[in-house]
This record gives sequence, C-alpha cells and structure tokens, in this order.
Amino acid sequence: MVQACDPWAADPPPAPGPNASVRELLQYRRVCPSQVQYMVTRVDSGQAVAMNAYASAVARAVKPTLLAAPPTDHLIVNLETWFAVQRTAPVSATASIPGLSATVTLRPASYRVDTGAGTVLRCSLWGSTTSPAGGCTWTPTVPSIPRFTRAGYAFAGSVTLVWDVSWSATDGSGGRLDAIETTRPIRLAVREIQTIGGTH
Repeated sequence: MVQACDPWAADPPPAPGPNASVRELLQYRRVCPSQVQYMVTRVDSGQAVAMNAYASAVARAVKPTLLAAPPTDHLIVNLETWFAVQRTAPVSATASIPGLSATVTLRPASYRVDTGAGTVLRCSLWGSTTSPAGGCTWTPTVPSIPRFTRAGYAFAGSVTLVWDVSWSATDGSGGRLDAIETTRPIRLAVREIQTIGGTH
C-alpha cells in the first residue's frame, strides 16, 4: 500500500527583520515516507493564507466505501467481480487575514483497490457494480483460505481514494498542491464452488 505524506504544517514564523519594508517568509513542511518536503511563501500571500486552511480541508476528506458485485463476503473463484466506490462530494475550507481570503478544495480524482491477494487495481471514478465498463474488475483465482491468506478466511486489503487539491485566493492567485489519499481497510472473502461431474 502506498503511504501518503503528512499534512503540511507551518514552522514558527521568523522574527521580524530590521528592515520593515522587507516581507517576511513563512516555511511549511511535511513528512513523507522517504523525505521531508518544504515550501516557502510570503506571509501575506494568497498561498500562505490557503495553507492555513489546508489542514481543515484535509480533515474533512472522508475514507472511501467500497461497493462490490458479488458482495465482498461472497466472492467466487473464477467469477469476475465488479468494484465501485460510494460517491463523495468535494470538500473545502477557507482561511482569512484582513483583506485576503483563500479556499482549499479537495476533489475525488481516482481510486485504488488492493485486494490483499497480490493484485492492485487502479481505477477511475466512480466505478460500477452493474457493468464492467464502469470501473474496476477482478477475477479471483484462489479462495481466501489460510493456505493463501496466511491468516483467516478473507484477504486483507484496502481501498484508497485519491483527492486532487487546489487553492484560490481573493487576490486572484491560485494553484494546485500535491494530491492526498484516504484509505479504508477491506476484507474480501473468496470461496470456491465445488462441482461434481458425472458420466452418462
């Protein structure tokens, strides 16, 4: 499963400089799985104000709900499964300083299903449980028994919703920030139908 970065957080602002006409800078940082990322903006810029709303917007991003046909607890070996995620509205948050406001908006962009059985599906929104043309499909090849799961009687996977992040300010500035992800664990129970053949 891909690990997401932590939300952006502001470092303490620097002490005022000796020249009052010089605009001070504000530094933001976030911790990612393999590195620490930094971003520097002017304290009075639209982007700096937007970053004050960033954490609130991220906190409103819900975890995805997976839908499946057949249901996730009744999947069948060699039977194609159709996945979708429950539709989710964009979320936003606004921050202001005197004379300037900025809004950060998160919009669902795509989703990813880790089946827990070695297959990761990358899907466009929103998928479908009534047609394979509408989204992700997966055909299990083995049942979810301890022999294959090394645990219980279900594959332990996850569904991840990817959100595009943008910001806009009342001074006309705006832009995009790195996408964020929200993830929910899932369990996929796959059984095998035994058939009895006969001769005539």
